[in-house]
Amino acid sequence: MSERQKQINFLKVLIRDEESEQHRDLQDRIKRAEQDEKFIRRIMFLAIVVALLSLAGLGYSAVFHPNFFARTTPFIVRLFSAVGLGSLACLIAFVGYWLWHRNMLNGLNEECRRAVLASRHSHALPSYSAPVFKSNGEPHLRVYQSATFESEEHTNTVSIPQAS
Repeated sequence: MSERQKQINFLKVLIRDEESEQHRDLQDRIKRAEQDEKFIRRIMFLAIVVALLSLAGLGYSAVFHPNFFARTTPFIVRLFSAVGLGSLACLIAFVGYWLWHRNMLNGLNEECRRAVLASRHSHALPSYSAPVFKSNGEPHLRVYQSATFESEEHTNTVSIPQAS
């Protein structure tokens, strides 16, 4: 499994935990895009196989056809040439489409990362701030004021005398 596939699987696991409509839409779009990419790879493989078979047919025609180097080109040679050139042209088009589709899938993964980060930041606890010391009127006493984020009903103030 490639590093890219590991990252995609990790993002899919993170999105699966969320219950929003946006995350479900992202899951569906990623699944559809991965299926399309798999289909394109299979089509490219088929085009490569057809091109190699036509090249092999041309090679065998050159060896076994008695009039291969004659003035007129035999029908079988024209057939293998046309099939080979057609499959190569299709392969070039499919590779271009696959690269475009891969770029689109990368953009979709980036959108997924942003959505996961946004949902994680919304669930995150408030950040810790440095303690605030306030004077309560007496120069030798300092009061540390603390805030509790869960419940402010039971907030206590503790005064600690300064050691001399």
